[in-house]
Amino acid sequence: MSLAPYPSWWADANAIAIRAGKLIDGRSEKPLNNPLIQVEGNKIVSVTDVWSAPPGVKVVDLGNATVLPGFVDVHTHVLVQGDASSEEYERQFGGLQ
Repeated sequence: MSLAPYPSWWADANAIAIRAGKLIDGRSEKPLNNPLIQVEGNKIVSVTDVWSAPPGVKVVDLGNATVLPGFVDVHTHVLVQGDASSEEYERQFGGLQ
């Protein structure tokens, strides 16, 4: 089965397409509206304004959400897991001023 004009990797089970309202890449002057973000494994391999994904590819539709791929949240408490109890938090950080 040919997926032309899509690349051959689209047939990979690890390939997904993500739709969003906007994409901010940190390089362009303006956000890209209605992007289709093509992901293979754990890498973004393509970003286009083509709204339709090839047949058989899982599509994650984020609606009007704005995506910022590659940005890192620099205000993250790396030692605290999201499920830390107040006792665990106190044990880890109680002595810090």
